[in-house]
Amino acid sequence: MKKMNYNISFCVFLFLCIFPSSSVGDTQALITKICLQTDNFSFCRGVFVAHLYTPQLDIKGLTQIALTQTLAYASNTRTFIERAKDAERDPNTKNLYKICESGYGILLDQFSNANLDFAKGDYKSMNFLVGKCERFVNDCQNVLGSSVPQLSKQNLENRVLVKMSLVSGQLIVK
Repeated sequence: MKKMNYNISFCVFLFLCIFPSSSVGDTQALITKICLQTDNFSFCRGVFVAHLYTPQLDIKGLTQIALTQTLAYASNTRTFIERAKDAERDPNTKNLYKICESGYGILLDQFSNANLDFAKGDYKSMNFLVGKCERFVNDCQNVLGSSVPQLSKQNLENRVLVKMSLVSGQLIVK
């Protein structure tokens, strides 16, 4: 009898390995669909994979990851900008940092409100707020260009995260 239980357990295990849950596949397909619409597929995918709290997430779960990570990355970028601005001696460059600081401040406000709209289930308002944010990242990149390599890298990552939030949010309302 014990041998039969082991055989049944082994068969169930083998079945689950060979035919994984379609939701896991659905989650991976959604991640691919979202990330293909960003400027950096591997960064996008890496963010989602690193923050999946379960292998089976629907589009709302992926949107929550995107929103949360955008807030975290943008907050870190703003802190970097504030420190760089404070350490900068050239008044012209200091003013350029102020443009970036202001833009990231607005982005953080917009994403905080978008996160609240998401929690309320008001996805149209969430998408409206998120849709305005890519330009703040682009403005910062345009004023400082590649003169600050670390900031350029962070701007690229933030642009990808904003796009992840927008695309995943748009998939909710479809």
